[in-house]
Amino acid sequence: MSWKKVAESEDLIVFEKKLKDSKLKIEARKTDELMWEVFKTQIKGDSSNLVSEYVLNSKKQVNDLIRTLKEEDPELKNVASSISMSRVYKEEFVEKWNFRVDNQKLNNSLS
Repeated sequence: MSWKKVAESEDLIVFEKKLKDSKLKIEARKTDELMWEVFKTQIKGDSSNLVSEYVLNSKKQVNDLIRTLKEEDPELKNVASSISMSRVYKEEFVEKWNFRVDNQKLNNSLS
C-alpha cells in the first residue's frame, strides 16, 4: 500500500500508510522556536509506538527526511525480539539486575 497525505499546512505535514494489522504515521510539526520536529509512529489498535524522532532546521530538510522515511521497510524495523533479565543482587534498599537483548553475549546491568 502507498503513503497518503493526510494534512499539509505551513506548520504541519502528515502522511499515513496502512499495513496488514497496523498503520504508520509520519508527522512533522513546526515548533515555536522555528525548528521542525518529525515523528514516525506505528499505530496498532489503541496503542502507538514511536519508531523514530528528529529535529530539523528547515522545511527542505523535513521534506528530504520524509521521503527517506517513506522508503524504509517497516518489517525491517524489528529492534529486539527477546530480552532476558536476572536479578544479581538484592538487599533492603538496593537491587542489581543483568539483562541481555536477543541472546547477545554482553551482560548489561541495572542498579
